[in-house]
Amino acid sequence: MCKKRSKYKPRKVIADTMNWLKSGFSLVKTHDEFTVLSLKNHNALESLRLCKATKDDMELLVNMANMVEALAQVNKSFCAEYGMLITNGQQSLLEVCRRGRYVCKASELADITDLLELHDAQLEIATIKEIEDAMKIIGSAMINKQVEVI
Repeated sequence: MCKKRSKYKPRKVIADTMNWLKSGFSLVKTHDEFTVLSLKNHNALESLRLCKATKDDMELLVNMANMVEALAQVNKSFCAEYGMLITNGQQSLLEVCRRGRYVCKASELADITDLLELHDAQLEIATIKEIEDAMKIIGSAMINKQVEVI
């Protein structure tokens, strides 16, 4: 007879709670990773514009679109004004990915560019805590299969 496994999983212990708490209030743009991420996203969009995008470039753009939507859910001020912009950008990205060849029309490129600009604007004012919350939303959506696989 097997021993019943407990569902209890202990939480991580945070060694320096004050530093962890203060880092949640700091802005993302103050970290070096912000610049690297922004450059990667813009490079992927430029590759798409030049019709030289690879699967990795498209994955970067899809992840960027997911983060825009999740940050809009975390910070409701983005959702009201830019809801249609987010939807149009995601639809255009989906159409480009479904084609097989990563070539986009001018209107699709404009929508994806607007989505990337919104992502940059969100990261300018987002805190580390908001990014963590957005990543939790994306993770739970993937676990619950609420996302469309491209």
